[in-house]
Amino acid sequence: MVLRNVFAWLYGWEPCDFATYKMVWQQFGGSVCTHPDVLQFLSAETGAKLDFYVIRRQQVYVGACYAVNGALSLQDRRYPFVFDDIILPLETKKVGYLPAVTKRLSPHHRSDFLNVLFSGYLKNKICYVKEGLSKASQKKRNGEMKKFLACGGEVRWVDDFSDSELADIYIDVFRQRWQGKIYCFARDDLIRTFAALRHLLFGAVLFMHGRPCAFDIIFMAECDGYFYFDDINGGYSQNYPEFNLGSILLWMNICKAKELCLAKDKKFKFSLGVYKDYWSYKKQWCDILPLGRTLF
Repeated sequence: MVLRNVFAWLYGWEPCDFATYKMVWQQFGGSVCTHPDVLQFLSAETGAKLDFYVIRRQQVYVGACYAVNGALSLQDRRYPFVFDDIILPLETKKVGYLPAVTKRLSPHHRSDFLNVLFSGYLKNKICYVKEGLSKASQKKRNGEMKKFLACGGEVRWVDDFSDSELADIYIDVFRQRWQGKIYCFARDDLIRTFAALRHLLFGAVLFMHGRPCAFDIIFMAECDGYFYFDDINGGYSQNYPEFNLGSILLWMNICKAKELCLAKDKKFKFSLGVYKDYWSYKKQWCDILPLGRTLF
């Protein structure tokens, strides 16, 4: 810890306050998990103490970083956030030294830090939705969507629902999909999260014959240059095996996200989280890239 502080000082990092971190993040951007409002919420909920750092070049801010006990992850299973693709707000490439530890630094930072290793041999990999799918894939997805709508399906959006309604929908479809095999967030924790960070919520809720049948929690972070969409997880009803509800939902969310990026002339970044062999379906949607880990 002391050695890291010495290296951080030697490479130009200096302590700063939350307001400065927030300003630098808005300028240079980052992923959802490094968004100032997400960090502030998780810190308040968990009691974790955050330290913030900034780096300058010729007295101009060119990057910022945070740490909790010297690390970059505030992940807590009670809340729907993952620190799987950590993008820090940096303008200057090759900053030199990352002053906090992680095993999941985004490939966005591949050439930025001398104390971070990126290698295809590392087990942690991130899944980014491809910029463009083949025409055959697009035709297939659009066909699935049309069939769903023609049979009584409906697409609504998160803005149509209250925080408690979204929590109830999520818990319902999540439990149907996973059947108790995976931990489901508690209703009260979801409601507090949605209430505090409603401005970051994004995505569709699918209905069939008036009942919710599929919903993923997606958070969206917007900075001056791009939108970053983080698809956490979700669920879907088991009552409609004739439809690939997971694919239909994902396709709708991707299309809407790209629409938003196009309208605001911003770059598109959409994460489906880390890759595991049992989630091989992600290969058809995503480019899969190694995450970086700090060495010292």
